[in-house]
Amino acid sequence: MAVSKKILSLLTLTIVSFSLLACQQLDAAKDGVNNDEVGEKVVIKMDPMSESEYEVAVDSKATDFYSALTELLQYLSEKQTVGQQDVERFYKDHENLQNIANEIIAFVPPASYEKADEAYKKSMDEFQLFLDGFKRILDEKDFSTFSLIHEHAALGEKWLNRASALLAITYDRPVGNDGTITTADLKSLDQHEGIDRDSVLLNISEDGKELIGKWGYYNEDGSFNISVVLEADGSYAGYGKDEYPETDMTGTWKYEFLDSILIFEHDNNEFRTITMELLSFKDGTFKLRDVDTWNSYHYVKEGTPNKEEDN
Repeated sequence: MAVSKKILSLLTLTIVSFSLLACQQLDAAKDGVNNDEVGEKVVIKMDPMSESEYEVAVDSKATDFYSALTELLQYLSEKQTVGQQDVERFYKDHENLQNIANEIIAFVPPASYEKADEAYKKSMDEFQLFLDGFKRILDEKDFSTFSLIHEHAALGEKWLNRASALLAITYDRPVGNDGTITTADLKSLDQHEGIDRDSVLLNISEDGKELIGKWGYYNEDGSFNISVVLEADGSYAGYGKDEYPETDMTGTWKYEFLDSILIFEHDNNEFRTITMELLSFKDGTFKLRDVDTWNSYHYVKEGTPNKEEDN
């Protein structure tokens, strides 16, 4: 399943559309709609699954969930008025989505997919909070809590992206609408550009502790030039060629593991906040790309052998 940030854009359109509707329209539409049992949590018990069973089942169910949710939000975002049919549609889809989420949460994965499964479950937990919050907004006709459910939708999508990426480390599946390209094909294309996102998923923990250290590059004469120092306390310093240890570029850094990005906040106001996407992290090296300028940077950790000397 190829996941994008489609949910958030559709959610914004939906909430704006519904916020403009008169409350009495919602009151009238809900007449005759019995929602007492909507949102009931169903406990599902399942047997442990093999790798092949889990791969197919979780990918299929996650795709069903994402497709159904985007379809519902697309439908709601286009509404100019709300009728009973529309409210009935929401409650029906709400129940269906909750059921799919409960199935995914109930999966018992093999040990090889425990991390992926954890991410899928966290995604479904966030989406369920979002769905229940959306239902509450409609029930109470109070759109002031939109920012709260928006946050759950954002986290749900991020966790689903991570889960999908973790699954794809070993499970090659079709991506896109025509199914002619697989995840392995995309990774092969990335490799030509020095990109290995699997290495980021596998080698960096949630707190980003592996990024701590002195990073730079080897000069032609074999000496090492320190460019970036990431401290354990979250402080950061950047250096030009042969500047270390003197610099005016200091600030803080943090790692957003759900987005695989490094964010630098500088003390000097002349410098902007810089966001870097991690494209590769292995063998004492990492590759970064500035999300704004699209410039790429390749750094070696101090103490890592100079590969050029081996050639």
